[in-house]
Amino acid sequence: MPTTTYNIRLVGLASRSASRSVSPAEQPPAPGTSKPTRSAIVGDHLATGGAPDPRLPGGKIARVVVRIGEHRAYLFDRSGNLSGTYGVRTGRTATPTVAGVKIVVGKNGDPRSVARHLWPSSGGKAFGTRLLDLSDYNPLTGETFRGRHGGQELHGTYNNDSIGKNFSHGCVGLRNADIEAIYDAVGVGSLVRFDR
Repeated sequence: MPTTTYNIRLVGLASRSASRSVSPAEQPPAPGTSKPTRSAIVGDHLATGGAPDPRLPGGKIARVVVRIGEHRAYLFDRSGNLSGTYGVRTGRTATPTVAGVKIVVGKNGDPRSVARHLWPSSGGKAFGTRLLDLSDYNPLTGETFRGRHGGQELHGTYNNDSIGKNFSHGCVGLRNADIEAIYDAVGVGSLVRFDR
């Protein structure tokens, strides 16, 4: 079977390119086409894949889309172009990650004190190296529920074995390097959509 070598941009531990030979069925689409035909996993990071459409009602763009059932987060630039795909952990059955649209209302570049306060037994490590505080948001009206804590965050984890599992109390956890990439790319006011 003929193979083709292409470059995949890895996200997470380090942004770099890697080459891999693949069959024609695995090749990513030509530039300007909508979706790749298949996901490729390089190392332990997801490369190309059938990314969701980040558009929201009113023409807004979700900078991050989390597919809860797939345990994946997709990062988009301000124009809606896919920038990265990351494995995530989501909520357990008793404490599920709730679908809907959220807005980033705060960024915490060192969440150790919050972790020590909320989860003393974690030794300050419950939220990894970064935390994005989210609140509910209505994309049709632009109404933000800042007075009501959304109960879901995007944050890091030191427990990489939990990625790909229903593990949390509702938050979405990512490898520390992955949440750092998302943290650096989005700001307060960015929208995050959680899909089933």
